Amino acid sequence: LKGGDDVYDYMGALLVRSDVLRLQQKIRDDTTKHIHTYIYPKGHKKTPHDAIYVRRGEDIGADPKAKWLYIDSYWDAAGGIYNGVTPTTTTRRDYIPLLHYMRHYHDLKCSKDLRRVYIATDDPKAVRREIHELGPKKGHAVLFNNCHKIKFTVSKVKKILGAGVCAARYARTIADISDFIVVRTADTFVGEFNSDWGKLIRLFRLAVNQEVGMIGNRGMLGPTQKLVLGQRGGAEMDQSPVLLKDTKVAWG
Repeated sequence: LKGGDDVYDYMGALLVRSDVLRLQQKIRDDTTKHIHTYIYPKGHKKTPHDAIYVRRGEDIGADPKAKWLYIDSYWDAAGGIYNGVTPTTTTRRDYIPLLHYMRHYHDLKCSKDLRRVYIATDDPKAVRREIHELGPKKGHAVLFNNCHKIKFTVSKVKKILGAGVCAARYARTIADISDFIVVRTADTFVGEFNSDWGKLIRLFRLAVNQEVGMIGNRGMLGPTQKLVLGQRGGAEMDQSPVLLKDTKVAWG
């Protein structure tokens, strides 16, 4: 551990591994039902998938730093213009578009295999519109960059709830927890880590490196065991006390 950030990550990974934070049975049942109803059909629970956290709406407006520093900087660099009459891809908006989150797929090798991508957002209507602009449709999927066949699933619309509407507030909480479960278990996660939600997702994608404890006893390892450790990534991988599941920074 080389500094405060390493210590924080290590303590976070221990917290996640301890399973101290667990859902009550009623909430666990309701989130499972929500996931199987609105996100992935029953039977696809373990289907490999990516997840993107598209931050929009009130969440952005409440964070002046994100709004004025990151969003305006993005549009300045993109040559964005103010145009309220005929919106185009260069029309400045008060958020960073989905296309920017998708840039990570440019680094991946083209494949005919279907990729499943779940998008958690507070602005599903606008995100669905942006998905249609990403590329031509291939059945229920989108051919992005003429290279990746992607089937998108967007989070359910979450209504703005007034105080005292208990059932509706509970339903929204279940939807938020369901988003969190799907996002934290994704094979690859793309998001920002300025918000508390983004930071919490990153925390729960940390894991203690089980091989670190073996490094101090390398003299006791046999030739085959040393070979296995080397094939898994060499010294750089097994010296890190904490591993972070594939996570990409969208902006910020």
